[in-house]
Amino acid sequence: GCEVSLWVAEQFASDLQKSFPLLCIRAVSSNKLLGMFGQEIELPATGFQMSGELYDLHNPICIIVSHSGGTFSPLALSSLFQGVTKHVFAITSDWDTPIGKQLKQFQKRNELFSSYIFSTGCGT
Repeated sequence: GCEVSLWVAEQFASDLQKSFPLLCIRAVSSNKLLGMFGQEIELPATGFQMSGELYDLHNPICIIVSHSGGTFSPLALSSLFQGVTKHVFAITSDWDTPIGKQLKQFQKRNELFSSYIFSTGCGT
């Protein structure tokens, strides 16, 4: 996510890490992840201690937090991650946002969970 969504995701990750200290939990801007993994050539995240070599993207659980569910980077990240994991979830304002629609299509191919979208019910 970006802006407020990123702050909410960072706080959620911090709380989750305190509850489950043995899990590897990271909150990262979708723009940074797209720069590292969504290009032919990795774009460095200057000033941040992260690189493509530090992240194992073999079947992670990915939770994308985006209030509008339609901004470019979270939507593009959802597409990118569907190629490496079956576990892509979204927390968004409503079920029928663009990212929600995209994950519903993904859900048809992967029936592990009954839903991949969590709605805050806040509207856009």
